[in-house]
Amino acid sequence: MDYDTATLAAFREWEEICSAFELFKSRLGPDFEPMGPDLATPEMTPFGPALMYRTYSIAGIWMNYYMGLIALQRAHPAMPPVAVIAAGMSAGQTAPWAYTVARIAAGLHEDTSHVSAVSTLVGAA
Repeated sequence: MDYDTATLAAFREWEEICSAFELFKSRLGPDFEPMGPDLATPEMTPFGPALMYRTYSIAGIWMNYYMGLIALQRAHPAMPPVAVIAAGMSAGQTAPWAYTVARIAAGLHEDTSHVSAVSTLVGAA
C-alpha cells in the first residue's frame, strides 16, 4: 500500500471511530443523563458545576467516553506522532472534554467521615 492510499485509509478509519462514538452516545437514554438540581445540588468547581450521576458506573461510562474522545483527537492522522506535541496541538479541541471529565470527577464524592472503612464501591470512584 502506498503512502497516499494508507493516509486516506487512516482518515477514513478515524472518521468511522468518530461515528462510533456518536452512535454510542445517541443510544444512551435519559437514565444516563446527569441528575438535575432537584435530585442533587451541584457544587461549583473551577471547571463549572459538578456533574452528578445516578451511579458511579454511569459516571465512569461518561468519563471514559470523554477521555476516549481526547485520545481520539490526539491520534488524528494529521497529528504528529509525538504525544506531547499532539496533546498541545489538540488542546483547544479537547479542553471542553477535559473540563467535562473534571466536572464528573468532582461529582464523585460521598461523605465518608462517619464510616470506619470506605467500601470498594465508593473507593473505586
